[in-house]
Amino acid sequence: MYRGRGTIRDVLAEKLAVFSGAPIDANTGIILTPGTQGALFLAMGANIGRGDKVAIVEPDYFANRKLVEFFDGELVPIQMDYLASKTGSGLDLVNPDNLLTIIGPSKTESLSGFRLGVAYGSARMIERMEKLQAIVSLRAAGYCQAVFADWFSEPEGWMTQRVTSHQAIRDDIHALFSAAGGFRVRLPEGGSYLFPTMPEIDLDILDFTKVLRLQAGVSVTPGIEFGPQFTGSFRINFSQDHEAAVAAIRRTIEIVNRYRV
Repeated sequence: MYRGRGTIRDVLAEKLAVFSGAPIDANTGIILTPGTQGALFLAMGANIGRGDKVAIVEPDYFANRKLVEFFDGELVPIQMDYLASKTGSGLDLVNPDNLLTIIGPSKTESLSGFRLGVAYGSARMIERMEKLQAIVSLRAAGYCQAVFADWFSEPEGWMTQRVTSHQAIRDDIHALFSAAGGFRVRLPEGGSYLFPTMPEIDLDILDFTKVLRLQAGVSVTPGIEFGPQFTGSFRINFSQDHEAAVAAIRRTIEIVNRYRV
């Protein structure tokens, strides 16, 4: 079996079924992967053939676009008005039988170094993903899989405290962008990212990211990674260090103001 240790899958299937509100078959409906990125690669590799049309919401995770191109699929962008949309994506799931959920502990538990991911869904999709994983990586590392045994078993109140801390950082840096003038930024409802649109500056987005890194020590992802039309936007991940995150945003705003048209 290349889909992960059976005892770990048993534990995760039970916990994730409670979390998602849907039953999960530990034998046929779940696979452990080397990170959620690994799960994404397997999912796309198991389903995309040359010439297949693949709908990708923009803006969305940049790896989606790159993987579609790698597997010779035809990218079909679906535009989402990210700044105007308050809740949800406005997209309907047409076929639940083809639904695959990818989840991992990298962000919520800061375990990105373990490269752990989980995908669960239809037995057909999991089987194809396992066949591909057997070729590209064999399996998620066994010594890392053991970490899953305690996943979703954190002390009572731990996740609430963690969410509260992240929200405090999010709110403070969102307020900085809002007060700076000229920025458009939506308050995210989950995750630790902001995707602000800048006022017009005398740099293209790629030059801006280089200048920001060299002059301010702040690394961001250019918006064009999430869709070619996002030439004035960037994605920034705010850390768990509240003070450092606020300071980084202040330096970012200073650079933007320095090059404003």
